[in-house]
Amino acid sequence: NIVLSPQQVITSVADSYSVKLSDLVSKKRTQSIVLPRQVAMFLMKERLNMSLKEIGTHFGGRDHSTVKYAVDSIREQLKNDDFLQDMVSKITKKTFG
Repeated sequence: NIVLSPQQVITSVADSYSVKLSDLVSKKRTQSIVLPRQVAMFLMKERLNMSLKEIGTHFGGRDHSTVKYAVDSIREQLKNDDFLQDMVSKITKKTFG
């Protein structure tokens, strides 16, 4: 079983959404960046079992409550957003095999 680094997850998400790595971890709040960032946080939580605080450190020292909001938000959206389900599934396959 390959142990992936948080950085690999972030890189994979950035590639999948065609956004710059620097933007993904920046303080930018544009919609084109917010969703991929939340997806990256979600995957780090779900697949790497990282703590909210740990995840926050990879995104410009974001607060754990921000990370929790992101993870919960994606979890909620996945229930009825087919496009997001597809994206997360593709990224998961690509990243975690």
